[in-house]
Amino acid sequence: DACVWTAPTAEEVVITDGRFTDCAFGIYVQESDRARIERNEVEGRPNVREADRGNGIHLFDASFVTVADNLVTGARDGYFVSATDDSLIEGNRAVHVRYGVHYMWSHRNVLRGNVVSDSLTGFALMQSRDLLVEGNVALRNRRVGMLVRDGEDCRYVGNRLIANGQGL
Repeated sequence: DACVWTAPTAEEVVITDGRFTDCAFGIYVQESDRARIERNEVEGRPNVREADRGNGIHLFDASFVTVADNLVTGARDGYFVSATDDSLIEGNRAVHVRYGVHYMWSHRNVLRGNVVSDSLTGFALMQSRDLLVEGNVALRNRRVGMLVRDGEDCRYVGNRLIANGQGL
């Protein structure tokens, strides 16, 4: 149930300059290597209970993906990154979501220059290795700006956590 879904055999998919609304999942990249997701706007279903919504941009078991300059509002998680390695998440925004950027079991990624505001949690970085988390902003999130759990060999540089329930 996605506005855009990439089949597991798809490679080098490019999704740019789109506007996707009222989707269970906005853009779902499934096992598609070297995808580029750039300059899209995804509006979830803000009238649905937060836990029952889909994710704005969802990456599953992909590699070398670029997600840049997108805006997600009203989804469950703005950007959900699961089992996705060697990828760049840069210059994105998320507003009114559960977790702005949510990492699970994803390694050697760069998370740079993203802004999450007015959500439950800004950044939830879990069970991942070798992340570079640099220059991100978490602003006015109800619970926490940046949640880190079971990360190994990650670097956190120049992030700003402003007016959140808790910072880190």
